[in-house]
Amino acid sequence: MKFYEDDVFFGIVAVITLWVTLICTYTPDRPVAVFAAVSAASLLPAIVCRRLSWHSKGCAWLLLVCAAIIGSGVILNCWYFTTASGGTDAAPVLHNFDAELNWEFYTMSNIKDLATDRFPGFCFNRASGYPYLMRALGAVFGPSIAFLLGFNMLCVMLTVILCGSITRKCMQGHSFNTCVTPELCAMIVLASNSYFLVTGTIFIKDAVIQLLFACMIYLLIVMKDSRRNDAKTLAAAFGTILLIALVRHQLLPLLLPGFFLILFRSRQMWAKLLPLCAFTAIVYGAVMALPTHEEYDMAFSILTGPRATHPEKVTTFIVDNSRTDMIFKITGNLDQQMPWMRVLWLPVTMLCQFLIPFPWNFTRDMIYGPSQFYAHISFPGYLAGIVLCYYILFMWRRGPRLANRLLCWGIILYAVVAFHWSGSVSRYCLMFIPLAAPAISFCLLTAWRKRSLYVWASLCSVLLASVLIVCHRLSH
Repeated sequence: MKFYEDDVFFGIVAVITLWVTLICTYTPDRPVAVFAAVSAASLLPAIVCRRLSWHSKGCAWLLLVCAAIIGSGVILNCWYFTTASGGTDAAPVLHNFDAELNWEFYTMSNIKDLATDRFPGFCFNRASGYPYLMRALGAVFGPSIAFLLGFNMLCVMLTVILCGSITRKCMQGHSFNTCVTPELCAMIVLASNSYFLVTGTIFIKDAVIQLLFACMIYLLIVMKDSRRNDAKTLAAAFGTILLIALVRHQLLPLLLPGFFLILFRSRQMWAKLLPLCAFTAIVYGAVMALPTHEEYDMAFSILTGPRATHPEKVTTFIVDNSRTDMIFKITGNLDQQMPWMRVLWLPVTMLCQFLIPFPWNFTRDMIYGPSQFYAHISFPGYLAGIVLCYYILFMWRRGPRLANRLLCWGIILYAVVAFHWSGSVSRYCLMFIPLAAPAISFCLLTAWRKRSLYVWASLCSVLLASVLIVCHRLSH
């Protein structure tokens, strides 16, 4: 069949037409650069996916839908950051604090203010690694918001493909009598999370760290299945750990449970497990020993509880006070309570972490970019959570062993984030979706004919609606 006779061809034409229409209507500072960025970010994942043995037309259509949604968000945001706000592609107007700080590191415009006395001209802290990486990757283009958002879009698209590959590894030995493959189902589960897609349209590090974390998961599974100690795979894992340390070094300790859960009792276990753990510990220690301009000054310690010394200097890094205020109406101020109290309140904070962003007030975060309205389309993510709970309660024993290990790792990390941030920062958990996607896919493909699943989903939907009504009353 000729390419232009394939129905996917007409989908490509439709997506390109959508992008051109948006660019003509909301013209950014450099429209050609923006169109090139979204086109490249869509073409490269399509090429990668076509080379995979499990590629199907359904995967191609899913990537097209993702390209249409994320690419449209990139175009709108580039227009908003440049033409609409009086900026340019090389000097956009960014209203998000994190994005603005990233841009300052990316352009090195604040290096004199942020460098330490001991190391003038050098500053590495929790916010600088990602923009430094973007500066190195985009050195040819120079400062360009189109390149940055295009690269984040590419990371999101590749993470969707990696989620399918991870699920394929987990489902080996299982057959499904359905027209939807496990790989495609897992990709749909990840891509249906609107908040996840939005990270590809704004200048924050979440899109990159999601890709790196998915790469780490996949490499661990490959190492587990390998009959020998593959030096290339181990070297790739080391490189991924270094990149994670550069972009978000706080994630390094959270990799250790995954190393044990996935590699324990694998072939040549200690030859793989010990180097990974030792290398991660060394890298984390080296990063923590570096001079930093900004230190974490939390209002509480995860070991000893609230800090009473220098209360006037203590700040709490909570992104959204309105959400914490809502939670604290129920729990009291968790920042002033002992760690064991935070543990007791974990079910509440984990639930709130699952519910946000709430499915209302779509214009609330529009100042950070027009694409932010899409983050509030939360119902597909709620449905995935309902299905996951059904799997944990009723299908755990019959599920793939590797999928269960990944899910255990995901639950641990989800609880850690809820404990530390009081359930107020759900985007830190977006990288954990590939850990749960295999279990959700297995449940959907094996239990979709069972009446118990639909009864469970109906009851949970009624309960969820009641909880959302309570949250709406508490937050208004």
